[in-house]
Amino acid sequence: MKNKKNIFYKLYREFRQSGFSGILYKISEYEYFPVWLFHFSRSNIYIYEGAGVYKYNYRDKQDKYEFNLATKVDIPKILKLMGIENKAGSAPADRLNQFFDNENCFYVIKIDGEIIAYLMLYKGEYKLTRDDYKSINLNISLDNNVMFFGYGFIEPKYRMRGLFPYMMNYAMSHNDGAIFVTDIADLNKHSHKSHIKLGFRTIYSLVAARFFSKKLIFWKLYGERSISLANEAEVFMSKEPSGDAVFIKKLPDLSIYPSRKSLNYR
Repeated sequence: MKNKKNIFYKLYREFRQSGFSGILYKISEYEYFPVWLFHFSRSNIYIYEGAGVYKYNYRDKQDKYEFNLATKVDIPKILKLMGIENKAGSAPADRLNQFFDNENCFYVIKIDGEIIAYLMLYKGEYKLTRDDYKSINLNISLDNNVMFFGYGFIEPKYRMRGLFPYMMNYAMSHNDGAIFVTDIADLNKHSHKSHIKLGFRTIYSLVAARFFSKKLIFWKLYGERSISLANEAEVFMSKEPSGDAVFIKKLPDLSIYPSRKSLNYR
């Protein structure tokens, strides 16, 4: 009975703070129902609109940081930093191999040859996932001049030294002329503030939802107003790189046009 009271209290508190959507977030986060039956998550899509590349120097001058573009040779060290055992044929190792095969950019910071931070930058295609690539995925197809910032990580003991903006600066300065976009979970307020400071702007929110159904729905929100709904969401369940995708283009006004086969961002 006590556990039930705690659950209801948490949901009530979330309702007071974030409204009905907050309750849906918590139900999904705590997995009160299996993810294949119920899911609700929201992230924000950002675009870089800074006046040129952000000029920033890391504060810690004592350590000898080495900035590099990683290759397949670095995969074992990358997996070590991720806390994942390096096994041939494992899903994380396969995804990294595919990442490099697709000629994406994997930036790393090294100290004495050891990787202490990384930042992934995609071109051509990006797979947005809400459950570690299991079933809640959305393929995003990018124009030739668009690059998508994916996962980034800094070893805990090297955080709060200004490395994140410096690493972003390093990546953007080595891809001059590109349009940079990224996706950040709605609850990650710290990352939101960091990207705003860098010169990124929120252009819309993307919600993924499954309400006691096998069908997964993605839809776009601008502010609190729903622009449109993709009700053919099983299209986005494709795990093939050639599957239907979302197309992001840089135009003055971004809007969404759902169709049977794809969502087009213009």
